[in-house]
Amino acid sequence: MERNNLNQAHLRAKKKRIDNTTVDELLPYHLRENKTELIASLHDDNYKTTPVKWVKIPNLNGGVRKLGILTVVV
Repeated sequence: MERNNLNQAHLRAKKKRIDNTTVDELLPYHLRENKTELIASLHDDNYKTTPVKWVKIPNLNGGVRKLGILTVVV
């Protein structure tokens, strides 16, 4: 994994909020502490993403649709 790819992924994720928490708020606690292990797991092809939780939510027309909720392991 190239450093530039990690930086681009961080910039994309930075625009999103998870549980009213920004990536910048999580960064000091998680990425910096686990950066070496994360990069090694990406290089070794053994990185596992967390599953998406699918829930059905009602539509305005009376039907339902599936909504994927990203999970974060802390």
